Amino acid sequence: MTNFNETEVGIQPADWTERWNVGDATAITVAEAGLQGGRVLRLDHSSNNIYAVSWDDIGDVIDVEVLVKVRWGDQLASVIRIYIRGSGDAADETGYFVSFQANLNQVVLYKHIGGVNTQIGTALLKTLSQNTWYWVRFRVVGTALKYSVWADGASEPVSWEKEETDSSIDSGWVGIGSHTGDYSDCDYFSVAMCGGTASFSSMSSSSSSRSSSSLSRSAVETPVIVTSDTDVIVTLDTEVIGLG
Repeated sequence: MTNFNETEVGIQPADWTERWNVGDATAITVAEAGLQGGRVLRLDHSSNNIYAVSWDDIGDVIDVEVLVKVRWGDQLASVIRIYIRGSGDAADETGYFVSFQANLNQVVLYKHIGGVNTQIGTALLKTLSQNTWYWVRFRVVGTALKYSVWADGASEPVSWEKEETDSSIDSGWVGIGSHTGDYSDCDYFSVAMCGGTASFSSMSSSSSSRSSSSLSRSAVETPVIVTSDTDVIVTLDTEVIGLG
């Protein structure tokens, strides 16, 4: 996991790469007292275009789960997106993403295919408020796509709130993005691969009431151990932990 405390305030983290329409937004760390790492990664738009940043330490993956803590500053559509299996260039974007549509009080699963957006399944209806922290657990294993969303401080839903199936995209990076709005913040980003479960840190104010069996894991593949970055450890359950 990362809470961005290893990055100097005011710069883009060195292990995160901008994707799509670079120059239409920025991704820099901002100091904020009271958070786990004392920093957030802030996406700030100057123009309404698809923009994302990927976590390089993870690389391209197939089966993966992410647990992310986010908030936003405007009640607009697509204020923040959580990406899995991302790839491609601007106008040729590919990836699955969970999108917060704060203006409609809903969270929606989409896919980019060659720059074309298609909704997958029905929207998850949620009361969404700006400047409020929310957690997202998003899992893609094989053709199964699942996600849940809850407010910080609340307990995680016992069962997945949405479960869909799609076979359009095989692999890619993980990250966060947005399309509209003033700013969007990420305080925490945890990743597990090969059927593992992305975990909270010991300081998180939310908790999970799920058991491992309730996550309906598929058979795991052979873990890929990341060794090129000395700030990354892959644990036995294949969760990637960024050291602060």
